[in-house]
Amino acid sequence: MEYKDDSEFLDDIQKSKTRSKEIVRMQMHLAYRDESEPASEDENQAPANAEEFKVVRKFSLQKFLEAHPILNVKDLCNFSLDQLLYLVDVVREHEFSSRHGRKNGCDPLDALFLTLTYYCTYLPLQKMSGIVSLKQSYLSKIINKTTNRMFPIFIAEFIPKQYSPCDKEFDNFPTCVTAVDSSTIPFTVPLDLAERKSSWDAKNHCNGMKVQILVNPLGQVIHMNTSFLASVHDKKVFDLSGASDFLHVQRGVESVALGLLADRGYIGIQKYHPTAVIMQRGDDEEVTKRNNAIAHDRQIVERRFARDKSNWSVLAIGYHGEKGNLPLIVQG
Repeated sequence: MEYKDDSEFLDDIQKSKTRSKEIVRMQMHLAYRDESEPASEDENQAPANAEEFKVVRKFSLQKFLEAHPILNVKDLCNFSLDQLLYLVDVVREHEFSSRHGRKNGCDPLDALFLTLTYYCTYLPLQKMSGIVSLKQSYLSKIINKTTNRMFPIFIAEFIPKQYSPCDKEFDNFPTCVTAVDSSTIPFTVPLDLAERKSSWDAKNHCNGMKVQILVNPLGQVIHMNTSFLASVHDKKVFDLSGASDFLHVQRGVESVALGLLADRGYIGIQKYHPTAVIMQRGDDEEVTKRNNAIAHDRQIVERRFARDKSNWSVLAIGYHGEKGNLPLIVQG
């Protein structure tokens, strides 16, 4: 059930709350009436689930839902009951102590429900405190403590590490945040035939390891991959390296792909990374002009590789050591 605005939501809750108040009043009348007074037919009929409608001083999600049967958890806080239980388990796995819930007089599940409902329904604190029958100051305390304690855990658990923006922009493509390129670090010819084939770089005529880097407009390497040998195509390295996931950021409920600059070797990644700006094949004037603009901005990654290769000059004749250590040397 979806609500177009807060008024419909409040109307539904108010109807259910009015019904529960009537049941409570009937219970009180039945409990304190004079025993000698003859009971009417309506009074002899006890309300359904009478025990659940006793007035309590602390919030209980179970009793709240039983008292408001026309509502469900997901309509209020955008999470199902199973999802809420899972989130509580996540918090407990991060050393959440149940005594914190008792100190507030509220179970962690109930506290999380109240907090998410407050944020998802945009209800003023005063109105929500009346709906859940809690003091406004007490409800505010629950929301603040739950937010400060649980939300950092959810951020660490569910929101991946994302690209850190920098102040500088590319000259021709300011919407792009990085440039990508790959290069081969040569090593000695392997004795094993299969390894020799898998590490052969036909373009540079050497055996080696492929290094892919993402460089921001300041020339800083923000992502590096050294998991593939030289025979692997640049696009495939990008496909499997997790670079695209790294450049996806969460904005609200949507995952947005940040722009990057790439040469012709990365043609095809637009299928899953639509904001990629890639050099095109062709000789007409517009394509040439666009490619030159991309090449101008991509100089930053070319210069970065040139600087790094000067540091790796000891490897120019081919790395002779243990190949398992080569990625550590390059990343260092």
